[in-house]
Amino acid sequence: INLNQLQILYVVGNKIKFIEDNAFANLINLQSFTFMVEKLTKLSSNIFFGLENLSRINLIQLNLFKLYNDTFINTKNLDTFYCSDNQISEIDLDAFKGLSKLRLLLLVNNKIKTVKSKLFIHLINLQHLE
Repeated sequence: INLNQLQILYVVGNKIKFIEDNAFANLINLQSFTFMVEKLTKLSSNIFFGLENLSRINLIQLNLFKLYNDTFINTKNLDTFYCSDNQISEIDLDAFKGLSKLRLLLLVNNKIKTVKSKLFIHLINLQHLE
């Protein structure tokens, strides 16, 4: 199957615990990436490598504990990022580095207690934060 033209990836209710680096690198036209109700606890730093056209990421009801530096560095056209209903208690200072086009960020229903100063410094077009 040639997936080069795939624009929307929607994965819900599986038992995926780990995704290899560059697993989606060939999906060069992917615009929307949704993972919901999974067992995933960590995103590798190269999970979004090659996905320059990605404009929306939905990571909902996973078991993510932390957002790491540079995880989203390859998603420069990201406009919308939903990361709600996880277990996130920590976000690295440069987790959102490279996301200058991001307008909407939802981090609701996580376990975030402290927000580092300058955490959102790279989000120069952010219009909605929840």
